[in-house]
Amino acid sequence: MPRTIALIVTDPDAGRLGHSRRVDDMLAGRSVLHHTAARAARIERVERVVVVHPPGRDLLAAVGVEAIGKPVSGFVHDDAGPSAAIASARKWAMSGWRGGINGATAWDELLPAKALAAAAEQHGADAVVLVGGDWCLFDVGYADELLALHLDAPDAMRVTFTQAPPGLGPVVLGAGTLRDLADGGATIGAVLAYRPTRPAIDPIGRECNHPIPATVRDTARRFVYDTPDGVRRLERLAKSLGASFATADALAVTDACRAYELDHPDHVFDELPDQVVIELTPRRLADGPITAQRYVDLGRGDMDVSLAKDVLAQCGGRAVTFGGVGDPTLHPAWRELVDAAADAGVLGLHVETDLLGEPETLWPLVENFRGDVVSVRLNADTAATYAKVMGVDRFGEVMQRLQGLFDRRDGHGSPWIVPRLVKTAETLPDMESFFDRWMHLVGHAVIDRPPTFGTGSYALAPDRSPVPMDPPWREPSPWQVKRRMTVLSDGTATLCAEDVLGRAALGSVSERPLWDLWRIAAELELPGGGLDDSPVCRRCFDWLSLHGRAATVGAVVGPI
Repeated sequence: MPRTIALIVTDPDAGRLGHSRRVDDMLAGRSVLHHTAARAARIERVERVVVVHPPGRDLLAAVGVEAIGKPVSGFVHDDAGPSAAIASARKWAMSGWRGGINGATAWDELLPAKALAAAAEQHGADAVVLVGGDWCLFDVGYADELLALHLDAPDAMRVTFTQAPPGLGPVVLGAGTLRDLADGGATIGAVLAYRPTRPAIDPIGRECNHPIPATVRDTARRFVYDTPDGVRRLERLAKSLGASFATADALAVTDACRAYELDHPDHVFDELPDQVVIELTPRRLADGPITAQRYVDLGRGDMDVSLAKDVLAQCGGRAVTFGGVGDPTLHPAWRELVDAAADAGVLGLHVETDLLGEPETLWPLVENFRGDVVSVRLNADTAATYAKVMGVDRFGEVMQRLQGLFDRRDGHGSPWIVPRLVKTAETLPDMESFFDRWMHLVGHAVIDRPPTFGTGSYALAPDRSPVPMDPPWREPSPWQVKRRMTVLSDGTATLCAEDVLGRAALGSVSERPLWDLWRIAAELELPGGGLDDSPVCRRCFDWLSLHGRAATVGAVVGPI
């Protein structure tokens, strides 16, 4: 008979992406780690629960071994947690089971695989159920189903999974697969992601993906006791689920989450959005038809350094992007502000650039860079297309500088360098080769929709989409979330990156803190004539229609 164990990967005082928290915190009368271990012990085919943790502290006391019902042991290892590249890849996709850079999944947060493979080998395991120590609500029934899928055909079903939100869906792997991951330094996301060099059916359309209810799959929330947001969510669920907290399945958990949010719509203003975009400068050396500078005088200059540092000090625990309509590397103090962001404790830092500045000013993007991701607005795969859309004939220079970044980057793939392309009629002929090239070379590429900087009479630029890209409008989901807000270089805070003139501004960060401005969103009055005549994009309008209390918003979209 195949031998199966559950591996619970944990650290005592920090989440796998670096958030402070303790796995011996109490929820519903038991420690976080106990809830996770107790669920693992209820998986029918699991023979033993193994807590994989770093040296320095015995975590079995936090488990409460005597109350588990199956053998529990520890496995001490020296791995310091996921690599910087894996952690960076997940910081902009923490509420999704996948979607990170290079296909990074929530399960990749539990790597590297070397310690996991060693733990499986020590216990003679043929298959493992893998969860995090702070995944105290993972669905035991899913684990049973995934094990059955894997054990029925272990060679064909090397990895079995669900599309449940992070923290609710375990993953099952064969011990041989774990060893292969360890030997190759690979990730679970790399196994499941699309690769142009080996086209295949998306794993979500294959038998290795166990189907789950759509309401669970579509709940874009993180159910891991690690981020401040996740900790509060699980604390609320412990109160609302009561005695059933220890046994609730994923459907009960997501239903309870939705019920709370519907009854408490103001919860969305308890904390800032996950991501904050800071426009250090509106200046850009490109002025092609996909840039705002082609159509309008933005009327503002570089962000004051002291103001930028003040904003960064308010962004602790958030993912920050230096971007907007300008190129942040043209700001004279951008390198200083990168360090200020790291010192402020931001969760992650992403810098967008055209790479058109002087080469010596660009190498700090990878040399001693205290950030996570560098997006390069390449927007073409040929020089002719580049000149059309960027307005400057410098494709060769940019490619040389891009190669320079790769040459100077450390040997661990950090920071991520992500080429981007805006999809327009002009770039469409380049799009396939662009995507295939960069997916093959760096594991990730981004295709952006062309901006119009507003809709209807508020649009500043014509829509250059080769095909209509707006989905049909429908009543916005009551649990739709807002993940991003933008601070323009003059200090104007706005909800929508399309609002480059601040025509639907929340106010100025030079006058009020970000926290206060974020709360104003509930009362923001949108100018314009409605859904398709507004300074903000359709998605932002949908969100405001849910949470705004202004009469103008209610009059436009009607009661929700």
